[in-house]
Parts: sequence; C-alpha cells; structure tokens
Amino acid sequence: MAESFDPSSALIAREKVTGYLLSHLHPVGRYKAAFFARLGYSADAPEAFERDVAALLRSRVIELAITPYGRKLATRGMLRGPSGRRAVVLAVWIILPDERSPRLVTVYPED
Repeated sequence: MAESFDPSSALIAREKVTGYLLSHLHPVGRYKAAFFARLGYSADAPEAFERDVAALLRSRVIELAITPYGRKLATRGMLRGPSGRRAVVLAVWIILPDERSPRLVTVYPED
C-alpha cells in the first residue's frame, strides 16, 4: 500500500534527533551524525533536520511490514541540507497501534 502523509503529522522525538541521529558522541549515531554534518545539519539546531525529514512524508510512503508494534513504513528522498549539499536518504517510520501519525524510527544514507 502506498500513501503519503502531511509532514505536520510527523512525530519526531527531539531526543532521537539530538541524542542519536545528530550526536557525534553516540556509539552508533556518530557515523550518521558525520554524514548529516556534511549536509550542514547540527544537534545545536535540530529544527532544520526535523523539518526536512518530515517533508519526506510528502513522497510516496511504502509499507514495509505490519508488526505487533505497529505499521513500519519507509520514505526515500533527497535531503538538501543547510550547506546546500544533497543526499538521498531512507527514513523509517512506525505508526503505533493506537495512533494515526507516523513516528520517526531512523534515517540513514541510501548511497
């Protein structure tokens, strides 16, 4: 099933962004943080990253699986960071059983 969502409906936990995806100190996230830093994103100003990742929900959303935890979805698209550099990323989302909005699980470079 393919669908799209209004980006304003995205649920993106600030701690996931600053403490993992944009954290140069996180044991796993630091590799993603280095990638996103080249695009100009920073944990000091996470709003741009959150806005740009949420905008990926405008593109086609692909259902990956239905699990006991909820519906796992993915969006693939181009991020153009504050530095002007671009990269294709894959964002993974979940819609929990009692919710209607997609929650960000992770984002990673597709290349």
